[in-house]
Amino acid sequence: MGDNRVTRIWPTYVQSVGQMRDQKVRVAAVCSKCRQWQKVDLDAIIMLRGRSFCLIDQRGPCRIYQCDGTAFFMWSTGDSTPYRPLTTDRGNHARMFGTGHGRGQEEEPPPDDEPPEPLPPAPAGISREAWAKADTYERKRLLRQARG
Repeated sequence: MGDNRVTRIWPTYVQSVGQMRDQKVRVAAVCSKCRQWQKVDLDAIIMLRGRSFCLIDQRGPCRIYQCDGTAFFMWSTGDSTPYRPLTTDRGNHARMFGTGHGRGQEEEPPPDDEPPEPLPPAPAGISREAWAKADTYERKRLLRQARG
C-alpha cells in the first residue's frame, strides 16, 4: 500500500467542505461495491455538518437503491484534472481492524463546539494540568514532591 512512516500532506482547499466549495473543487462519491459514481452536493454537506467538516477518510452509504455498499470520496480541481481519492492508508487500516478514527456509517461525528472535559481535582500544591496528565506513578511522585 504505502509507507506508514510518511504523512500525506493534503492541499488546504481539500481539508474542509467549505474550502472545497469556495475553490469550486469537484467531489464525487464512488461505491466500493457497485462502482457507481455520484456527484456530491457540498452545499448539503455544509448545511448538515458545517463548513469545517472534512471528507478525508469518510465513508457513506451508496445511494443506489439495491446496493448496500459504502462510498468513499474523490476530488478533482477541473475538467482536465483526474479525480484523486480522499483516503489514507491510516483510515483504511482503521476501517479494516475497527481501530482509530474509522467510524461506521451509523455513528455520528462528535459536535464541533463540545466543551472541553474538566480537569480532575488536584491536591493542594500540585497544578491541575500536571495532575491530569500524570499516570499513577507520576501522581505518587508529585505527591512526594509536594510534601517536601
